[in-house]
Order: sequence, then structure tokens, then C-alpha cells
Amino acid sequence: MLRMWALLTLLICCFPLPAQAGTAEPLFPFIKLEEPYGSVSDAANRIARTLSGAGYVSLGFADVNKGLRVMAFYKPQWLQAWANSSPVALFGAVVHVGVQQEGRHAVVSLANPLWRTHLYHMSPAIGQQLAADLAAHLGQGTPYGLKQGYPPERIADLRYFPLAYGVEDFTTIAQHPSHASAVAAVEAGLKKYHTLAKSLYKLHLPQRGTTLYGIAPIAKDDLITPLWQKHTLKPAAHLPYTLLVQPDGQVQMHHPQFALLAHYPNLSLRSMLSSLDDLYRPVTELLTKIAR
Repeated sequence: MLRMWALLTLLICCFPLPAQAGTAEPLFPFIKLEEPYGSVSDAANRIARTLSGAGYVSLGFADVNKGLRVMAFYKPQWLQAWANSSPVALFGAVVHVGVQQEGRHAVVSLANPLWRTHLYHMSPAIGQQLAADLAAHLGQGTPYGLKQGYPPERIADLRYFPLAYGVEDFTTIAQHPSHASAVAAVEAGLKKYHTLAKSLYKLHLPQRGTTLYGIAPIAKDDLITPLWQKHTLKPAAHLPYTLLVQPDGQVQMHHPQFALLAHYPNLSLRSMLSSLDDLYRPVTELLTKIAR
């Protein structure tokens, strides 16, 4: 049985089928901006100015290490509108940007809004609207993160891949009596573990009664480097990690197996299995400490 499970995972995850003729254009999890940038700070400042001028609100930034900065933005009017149509609008509406030093230049990457829209089963119109707006202000960029892109229906079905089969998108890592007490616990945890993590943002949706935290690791290379060594273009925009506080006091994070497939769907079977321990074990431990 174990051999069959491993074989199925290998076949499905490591040898993805290209999109068939007549279907939607294949998608990739990340987008690299083509415009050349100098230093990390120069690139980050230019991105922030451009998006601010386009009506986006900066949620903040965090320097994970000397050569890596992660940033987050959103448009208030879109967030409120989308919240009425989807319980996971927070994930689709927040734009994650990664800026990292590669030699003499800084590389800027985005989490692909179209990929995230299908990943979270949101209305395609949401991702299309956000992707078109970002492209108009930042340029089209180059998609990456896969050898071959996935069609939308394949992205939506990632949760059914053998590696993630039987798990939910989110796993509960703490339970508190109420939403307010859960938020207080997370805030206390962020203060306690401030040398290991920084809160990049806190975003609340009154309509849903949910609060989303974006949390970046600080100077903990074991939380970010294992998978990066396998990529020429480093997917910095997979950061920050997120905590979702539910109305009933549950604190949730992405299930490690689902998160791995969501951000690194084209890894080899060996890399996927080892990364669950090398990357997502310390991530889960850190976020659990913060949430409790």
C-alpha cells in the first residue's frame, strides 16, 4: 500500500500533465517582474510607490535576512466587495511581494493572483481583476514555479493529490474561548517570539469575523532555505506564512501538506517528503507557539 501511495504521488506530482487544447491557459504559482532593479531597498521602495499610486494600501514589510524583504498590499474597496462572496477573500485579496538580492540586482516576485484564485476556489473574476490591475502598473512579468503550467481545474484539485489527500486546506493549531481571546493570544505570542518572527500584517474582515496575520520568520534559514536550493528563481513571494483567526476562537494555519503543494507543486517525490520535515515542521512549531 505504501509503495502504491508513493508511486501515485510521484506520477501525479512530479509528472504533471500539460493543459489540453481548448482549455484555459496554464498558470504558474509565481510571477517574476522583468524590470531591472538595483538593491533590495531600492526595488522595495519603487514597488511600494507604484502600488501606492495605484490605490493599494501597504500592510507592511519584513526583512527576513539581509538579502530578502517580503511585502504585502491590498485595495480596500476590492477586499470589502470580495469578502461578501468568499470566506477566504483575505487570501485572494492580499498581494504578496518578495524582493531578494541575486548578484548585483534585486529580483521582485509576486504570488500569482490567478493561481491563488483557483487554489482557494474563489470567483475567477477576482483573480482576473487583480492580475490585470497589477500587470497594468508593474508589467506582465514572467510566470515561474513549474516546468509546465497547470490548468485552472488542476490547481483547484491540488488538495486531492496523494500527498494532501484526506487533509483540509487549514489545520487548527490553537483553540481559544472567543475570537477576541484568540487575537490576544496571537498578539502575545508575536511579542514573546519577536526574535524569531515578525508580524507583517494584521487584516480583519468584520463581515466574516475573521482576522488574518501575515508572519515572516527572522534569521531562521531552516525556515526558508531547504526548498530554495532547488529553484533557480527563488519563490520569495510564498512568504509570509499566515495565521487565520476564526470567529469561534480557532487559530488555523495552512495544512503543511496542502501548503507544500500550493507553493511547490513540481518538486520531486523525495524533495516533497523531506521538505515536510525540513521546512514545514519548524514552521508549524513556530506558528503553534505564537498561536497558543
